[in-house]
Amino acid sequence: MRIFHILAILFTFLYVRGTIERFGVPDLVIKYLTELPIVFLVLFTLKRRDWQLAPGWIFVALFVVWSVISGILSGDGVYQSLLYFRMLVYAYIVFWAVWNADLIGVEVLQLNKLILLLWVLQIAAALFQITIAGERVEAYVGTLTSDSGHPATAFPLFAMSYVMAFYCYQKRSPWLLLLALAFSIVGFASGKRAIYFLIPLVYSIIILWYCFREKTFASLIRMFAPLLLLVLVLPLLTLGLTHSKKFEYLQGRDTIEIINEATDLSYSYNYGERAGQTTGRISSSLNVIQSLSNSETRMFYFGSGPASLTDVTEKQAQWFYRIEYGIVGWSKDIISVGFPGMIFFISFYILLWHRLSRCRTEILNDYVKALHFGTHLAFFVFFLMYFFYCNAFVLAGWFTYVHLYFLALVLSPRHQFIFKQASVQ
Repeated sequence: MRIFHILAILFTFLYVRGTIERFGVPDLVIKYLTELPIVFLVLFTLKRRDWQLAPGWIFVALFVVWSVISGILSGDGVYQSLLYFRMLVYAYIVFWAVWNADLIGVEVLQLNKLILLLWVLQIAAALFQITIAGERVEAYVGTLTSDSGHPATAFPLFAMSYVMAFYCYQKRSPWLLLLALAFSIVGFASGKRAIYFLIPLVYSIIILWYCFREKTFASLIRMFAPLLLLVLVLPLLTLGLTHSKKFEYLQGRDTIEIINEATDLSYSYNYGERAGQTTGRISSSLNVIQSLSNSETRMFYFGSGPASLTDVTEKQAQWFYRIEYGIVGWSKDIISVGFPGMIFFISFYILLWHRLSRCRTEILNDYVKALHFGTHLAFFVFFLMYFFYCNAFVLAGWFTYVHLYFLALVLSPRHQFIFKQASVQ
């Protein structure tokens, strides 16, 4: 067995976890299926005598230590700290293992095709859920998960980033454009309203980013077809919006009126308050910032504890912050492990994003240009989700592992063979 096989097994289990859950497989079994491959990645990598630490390890180590200190000071204990930091450690292990792996060209292409197949599977599962099962359940997100609706927003943006990157740099096929927008079906099947705002937003940013990145007239011409398709698809997005919860009353109205009403409702939703508690992401984020400036020294530096926002404790820190709903990634980390803990966590990703930005001049073929641009876009999606939409646990595994796998392919010196190839089919 090689690292290639372990990664293939890991990615497959991560992307069919939701279906496994729906078959009634015990949580402990699912935990082993998704975490044992991580153990094997560690063992296989340590067998190499020339393995090296991948970039960013210092921030991962600091986040681990800070989480443990927070757990001890809050009384949550080391075990709750382990549960809190483990997903970042697992993501780093994938990054580290791929960084040191001797993957051959065929294996890289097969893994990438497997990932694409697993992404397309999410569209197929969403269509099955809508047409055959005849239901739209928020917690059912393709075959990804059965217990959280947030991936239904994050996944289409993540997958679209890479597909659009390959359209920009390798294969300018209209089918890639259609596939990129088809991922929004996953959000529709789960009834996620945010997707109708974020899909056109991120799609437009990709077009602008590519034009700015290339700075040529030819790049502007290439983006005409994606822009035209977006204009043609906008009525479908508004149709989907009017068939979503809280927006049904907009059915039959013209597009401009729908957009204006939806924007107003989204604004009031994100700034919402009820009975003295915040109920929107923006209002809750502002609440955390205000509370942070008035908090005790220990709360500022070490938070309320790693378990303070879970159902395994009586503390329920959101009551202290007067938050009913709307905690996102950075605010969850501040509440749980303090402001420095949040800084250590996000610094890991900022460092890697910076390393990715610096390596562009070394890229020699279109395939790697596409991977590089897609990984850049995925960082943007991650930061967008972390700061404005959901916590990092929602993105763990299916997003972070795959993202850091691609990042290691582009950055690691062991994979320079990809750069040296004239073309990759």
